[in-house]
Amino acid sequence: DLMSQDFGLSSGLKSFAGPQFELPIRDLQFLPQEDDDSSIYWLAIASESGMVMVNVTSSSTLLERELEHQVKEHHADSGIRGVALLSQKKDKEEATFMATLAMDGRLCLWDTKKKALLEREASSCIPKKDVGEI
Repeated sequence: DLMSQDFGLSSGLKSFAGPQFELPIRDLQFLPQEDDDSSIYWLAIASESGMVMVNVTSSSTLLERELEHQVKEHHADSGIRGVALLSQKKDKEEATFMATLAMDGRLCLWDTKKKALLEREASSCIPKKDVGEI
Protein backbone atom coordinates (compact mmCIF):
# COMPACT_ATOMS: atom_id res chain seq x y z
CA ASP A 1 0.00 0.00 0.00
CA LEU A 2 1.48 3.33 -1.09
CA MET A 3 0.17 5.24 1.94
CA SER A 4 1.88 2.93 4.43
CA GLN A 5 5.36 3.13 2.88
CA ASP A 6 8.06 5.05 4.75
CA PHE A 7 10.17 6.39 1.81
CA GLY A 8 12.97 7.14 4.31
CA LEU A 9 11.15 10.12 5.79
CA SER A 10 11.01 8.85 9.36
CA SER A 11 14.67 9.63 10.03
CA GLY A 12 13.95 12.49 12.44
CA LEU A 13 12.30 14.85 9.97
CA LYS A 14 9.43 16.87 11.40
CA SER A 15 6.22 17.43 9.52
CA PHE A 16 3.44 19.96 10.04
CA ALA A 17 0.38 21.27 8.23
CA GLY A 18 1.19 23.96 5.69
CA PRO A 19 -0.61 27.21 4.92
CA GLN A 20 -4.30 27.05 4.06
CA PHE A 21 -5.93 28.75 1.07
CA GLU A 22 -9.58 29.41 0.25
CA LEU A 23 -9.24 28.44 -3.42
CA PRO A 24 -7.39 25.54 -5.09
CA ILE A 25 -3.59 25.52 -5.28
CA ARG A 26 -2.30 25.37 -8.87
CA ASP A 27 1.48 25.13 -8.47
CA LEU A 28 4.23 24.81 -5.83
CA GLN A 29 7.94 25.56 -6.21
CA PHE A 30 10.68 25.57 -3.57
CA LEU A 31 13.01 28.53 -4.01
CA PRO A 32 16.73 27.71 -4.09
CA GLN A 33 18.42 28.34 -0.76
CA GLU A 34 20.76 31.29 -0.60
CA ASP A 35 24.23 30.69 0.89
CA ASP A 36 23.64 33.11 3.77
CA ASP A 37 20.16 31.67 4.52
CA SER A 38 20.82 27.94 4.18
CA SER A 39 18.48 27.09 7.04
CA ILE A 40 15.45 28.97 5.62
CA TYR A 41 13.05 27.28 3.21
CA TRP A 42 10.77 29.42 1.00
CA LEU A 43 7.91 27.90 -0.98
CA ALA A 44 6.20 29.77 -3.84
CA ILE A 45 2.52 28.83 -3.87
CA ALA A 46 0.32 29.71 -6.84
CA SER A 47 -3.41 29.45 -6.23
CA GLU A 48 -6.64 30.62 -7.78
CA SER A 49 -6.62 33.40 -5.16
CA GLY A 50 -3.10 34.66 -5.98
CA MET A 51 0.56 33.84 -5.27
CA VAL A 52 2.69 34.06 -2.16
CA MET A 53 6.17 33.05 -1.04
CA VAL A 54 5.85 31.39 2.39
CA ASN A 55 8.63 30.63 4.86
CA VAL A 56 8.00 26.91 5.46
CA THR A 57 11.03 26.32 7.70
CA SER A 58 8.75 25.47 10.64
CA SER A 59 5.13 25.77 11.71
CA SER A 60 5.99 28.99 13.57
CA THR A 61 7.32 30.71 10.39
CA LEU A 62 4.25 30.09 8.18
CA LEU A 63 3.03 33.63 8.76
CA GLU A 64 6.18 35.03 7.09
CA ARG A 65 4.95 35.80 3.57
CA GLU A 66 6.47 37.75 0.70
CA LEU A 67 5.19 39.18 -2.61
CA GLU A 68 1.53 38.43 -1.83
CA HIS A 69 0.29 42.02 -2.18
CA GLN A 70 2.60 42.93 -5.09
CA VAL A 71 1.40 39.93 -7.11
CA LYS A 72 -2.24 40.82 -6.46
CA GLU A 73 -1.58 44.41 -7.55
CA HIS A 74 0.33 43.62 -10.77
CA HIS A 75 -1.96 40.75 -11.75
CA ALA A 76 -5.08 42.87 -11.05
CA ASP A 77 -6.31 40.52 -8.28
CA SER A 78 -6.32 37.59 -10.71
CA GLY A 79 -5.51 34.09 -9.51
CA ILE A 80 -2.22 32.52 -10.57
CA ARG A 81 -2.20 29.37 -12.70
CA GLY A 82 1.54 28.71 -12.61
CA VAL A 83 4.93 29.73 -11.28
CA ALA A 84 8.41 28.97 -12.66
CA LEU A 85 11.85 29.63 -11.15
CA LEU A 86 15.26 30.25 -12.69
CA SER A 87 18.52 30.63 -10.75
CA GLN A 88 21.61 32.19 -12.28
CA LYS A 89 25.08 32.78 -10.94
CA LYS A 90 27.01 35.77 -12.26
CA ASP A 91 30.26 37.07 -10.77
CA LYS A 92 29.78 34.92 -7.63
CA GLU A 93 26.37 36.56 -7.12
CA GLU A 94 23.34 34.31 -7.34
CA ALA A 95 19.98 35.63 -8.50
CA THR A 96 16.65 33.85 -8.61
CA PHE A 97 13.93 34.95 -10.97
CA MET A 98 10.31 33.89 -10.81
CA ALA A 99 7.68 34.03 -13.53
CA THR A 100 4.00 34.09 -12.60
CA LEU A 101 1.23 33.40 -15.09
CA ALA A 102 -2.19 34.72 -14.07
CA MET A 103 -5.56 33.13 -14.76
CA ASP A 104 -6.18 35.92 -17.32
CA GLY A 105 -3.00 34.96 -19.24
CA ARG A 106 -0.78 37.87 -18.15
CA LEU A 107 2.87 37.09 -17.36
CA CYS A 108 5.03 38.85 -14.76
CA LEU A 109 8.75 38.39 -13.98
CA TRP A 110 10.03 38.89 -10.41
CA ASP A 111 13.38 39.18 -8.62
CA THR A 112 12.88 36.98 -5.56
CA LYS A 113 15.88 38.34 -3.65
CA LYS A 114 14.80 41.99 -4.03
CA LYS A 115 11.10 40.99 -3.83
CA ALA A 116 10.43 43.24 -6.81
CA LEU A 117 8.65 43.20 -10.15
CA LEU A 118 11.07 43.22 -13.10
CA GLU A 119 8.69 43.02 -16.06
CA ARG A 120 4.95 42.88 -16.68
CA GLU A 121 3.56 41.92 -20.06
CA ALA A 122 1.41 44.70 -21.53
CA SER A 123 -1.20 42.20 -22.69
CA SER A 124 -2.11 38.59 -22.10
CA CYS A 125 0.41 36.16 -23.58
CA ILE A 126 -2.17 33.36 -23.54
CA PRO A 127 -5.44 34.39 -25.19
CA LYS A 128 -7.68 31.84 -23.42
CA LYS A 129 -8.56 32.81 -19.87
CA ASP A 130 -8.53 30.09 -17.23
CA VAL A 131 -11.88 30.18 -15.42
CA GLY A 132 -10.63 28.10 -12.51
CA GLU A 133 -12.84 26.14 -10.20
CA ILE A 134 -16.43 26.16 -11.38
